[in-house]
Amino acid sequence: MLEAQDLACLKGDRLLFRDLAFRLQAGEMLRIAGPNGVGKTSLLRLVTGLALPEAGEVRWRGHCIRREREAFHGELLYL
Repeated sequence: MLEAQDLACLKGDRLLFRDLAFRLQAGEMLRIAGPNGVGKTSLLRLVTGLALPEAGEVRWRGHCIRREREAFHGELLYL
């Protein structure tokens, strides 16, 4: 399971999003859509562990990806 809990993201002094949450089970997908500048790429960077959120955390199989970075990245697939 991949889970985002109460994520917040700033870009410079601009808040892109806050209180963002989702939970995906194996085999499920999430579509991320929106106009330029709303934080789609920033969200993907947070979910993959390439950036740190201002608030909240991303969990993989119940563990924070910051603490299990090597194991998480070993199973990560980029499309």
